Amino acid sequence: MTGTAVRLAVHDTFADWEPGFATAQLTRHGRTVRTVGLTTAPVTTMGGMRVQPDLSLGELTPGDSELLILTGASLRDTGDTLAPFAREIFGLLGVFEPERPEKPDAWYRLFHDSDARAYEVLER
Repeated sequence: MTGTAVRLAVHDTFADWEPGFATAQLTRHGRTVRTVGLTTAPVTTMGGMRVQPDLSLGELTPGDSELLILTGASLRDTGDTLAPFAREIFGLLGVFEPERPEKPDAWYRLFHDSDARAYEVLER
């Protein structure tokens, strides 16, 4: 990776408190943090803050970023509202495979829940 840019994924109801320490330390050590949304339309966090994304997913180039920070969100528990966003992110990262729809869920279980059983899906 060539850039020192860090991307923070933002979408409605994202958990605004989760990335705070990481982004503070990253900028303190020379990284540039930029927000990325499904579009560049403003989003509202769980805490009620409005955030204007710096760029849309369509403008994101993975090779220009060295880290993508994904936070939790209350919308994740209410249906498929974030599915297009997740699908785009996973597609850019090479995680989503249409013939294996269970794979993104396994990544989530691994990183969010520390569920080692997710490896069974990921290693197939």
